[in-house]
Amino acid sequence: MEGFIDMDKSDFYSVLGIARDSSQDEIKKAYRKLAMKYHPDKNPDDSDSMKKMKDINEAYAVLSDPSKKQLYDTYGHRGLEGYTQEDIFSTVDFDSILKGFGLGDLFGSREGFFSGFSSRSRGNRSKNVGQGADLRYDLEIDINDVVHGLDKQIEITYKDSCLECNSTGAENGSVDSCTYCDGAGQVIAEQRSGFTVMRQVSPCLHCGGKGVQVKDRCKKCEGLGKLDVNKKINITIPAGSDDGHAIKIEGEGGAGSSRFGDLYVVVSVKEDVRFFRKGSDVYTEENVDSILAATGGSIDIEGLRGTLLMNLPQGSQNGDKVIIEESGLPEIGSSMLGRHIVILKLITPTGLNKKQLELLEQFNNI
Repeated sequence: MEGFIDMDKSDFYSVLGIARDSSQDEIKKAYRKLAMKYHPDKNPDDSDSMKKMKDINEAYAVLSDPSKKQLYDTYGHRGLEGYTQEDIFSTVDFDSILKGFGLGDLFGSREGFFSGFSSRSRGNRSKNVGQGADLRYDLEIDINDVVHGLDKQIEITYKDSCLECNSTGAENGSVDSCTYCDGAGQVIAEQRSGFTVMRQVSPCLHCGGKGVQVKDRCKKCEGLGKLDVNKKINITIPAGSDDGHAIKIEGEGGAGSSRFGDLYVVVSVKEDVRFFRKGSDVYTEENVDSILAATGGSIDIEGLRGTLLMNLPQGSQNGDKVIIEESGLPEIGSSMLGRHIVILKLITPTGLNKKQLELLEQFNNI
């Protein structure tokens, strides 16, 4: 189907030379390194470098965005089938990424580099034209926050338009027409196969699809056309949240020409020295006197919400599990609670007096 993403293209992680579990910082570092190597200004008239740079931009645009990355990780290239160039690159700020390398003014922060994506809309799944970049905020919580939930104020940084240069990145807002694409903002490549001529239109890599180039950079935004803005937001982490749980907050992402993007708060749970989590169940180890284990009885143990009474069956063995129902973690959006599972660790009593030893010997001889 013409215009849709090529299902045979290289794996995005392989293109950037990174592992699938790489952090966002590692993804950005890999992109910077490759961009400095294959950028067209460093490789003029090199069609192979141009193709490589397009692939690198494409891979980074997807893997740097939490929602698109999740689609790609789940469904591969097919998960992004039908996304438009504007959809993909609306979340990428290449100028900011390459700031300080002398290449920042060559890229548009919102224009795309895809040639393999449809220029048609994908309905409610496509990103609105003029919408700002989606942002990700990583938040670490502890087991107590998982039990009770958490209300917290966070501070995010997003990019907004520089009013000094009207977002052009140029001093006094003055720009020159791009000499590479003659101001068109796009280039056309033709490939002949017999009587068939394939024409491929893609954004100009030299001006980032803008059609213009900056001669003198704006001093306030250093040629980026945007400025960092700090903003405080109140968020609620629901009880039961687990590692990787993402909370979408609409309209709290980066600024756009028509509306703000969305904010994704991604949760990670700090490891607890006592409680081990598995879904909504928690596991603990409990030292138990071997005599009590033999006779059975009840002891108090530490639970997620305070002290719990644990009933020991007669003849309990080392490694046995005692299950206390509805004493574990909550499930998101449900009143159900998991289990507290106690793994018994039998301890042989020491320091027994003479009388106690005699009684044990009598018991042993019965």
